[in-house]
Amino acid sequence: MTQDKENHSPAALKGTNIRPWGAFWAVGVGFFMIMLDTTIMAVAQPAIQVGLHASLSSTVWANTSYMVAYAALMLFTGRLGDVVGLKSVYLWGLVVFAASSLMCGFAWSVSWLIAFRVLQGCGAALMGPQTLAVINRVFPSATRGRAIAYWGAISGVSTFLGPLVGGLLVSYAGWRWVFLVNVPIGVLGVALTVLLVPALPRSRARLSPWQIALYACGLALVVLALQKPRPCTRRGSPPHWPWLAWRCWLDSHSPSAPMAAWRCCRSLYSRSAGSR
Repeated sequence: MTQDKENHSPAALKGTNIRPWGAFWAVGVGFFMIMLDTTIMAVAQPAIQVGLHASLSSTVWANTSYMVAYAALMLFTGRLGDVVGLKSVYLWGLVVFAASSLMCGFAWSVSWLIAFRVLQGCGAALMGPQTLAVINRVFPSATRGRAIAYWGAISGVSTFLGPLVGGLLVSYAGWRWVFLVNVPIGVLGVALTVLLVPALPRSRARLSPWQIALYACGLALVVLALQKPRPCTRRGSPPHWPWLAWRCWLDSHSPSAPMAAWRCCRSLYSRSAGSR
């Protein structure tokens, strides 16, 4: 463990000609897109509903699906970046995000828009954890705090600008440009990443598939419960999603993780059957 910490420290990378602030702005482009897309679609929903002849609930799902995919996969992609390589995973995330944004811009039905938004959320999940990890690796301790503060500022500014930019694009260019605007930004992000982000050392840690799957299920259910809290049964019993999310979260820490999914499904079925 001590050897891994030394390999991940900036001191171990001194001979690799790293430009910390260049790497910061390269990953900052992707992080800006991720957070912008969490709010930019809010003002475009009425135009999307009219343009795709969709219902309000299905249009809302186009936004919810992005958040679910993004939240559910972040723990897995964070560990994946440590094992495979931060730069490689981040680049793949940029490519997936830009390509899915292009697909969203040309979606011909709300069902396909939801599917492409799920893919977009997967790309965002690939990018998100790597941004802060790169900052933590390339900056020395003396300037790391300032870099993390700027990283947080990017999150706040992009989230604030989302509705403003979305409103301008819908008014003057059409709702499809809410997604198409990500394509040139993504191309710029890929170029900056290739040029400015160094290839950082990898970790020897192993991936635990069962624990990652349970974490992902738990987080997805939490987001679903918050985004669409409604009864799961016909007689109006309380929703099972928050309870099942908590159960998956606890079971993911259990040494018998392969049995946890079975326990969650069996308990959910017994609760649903008992409420009928």
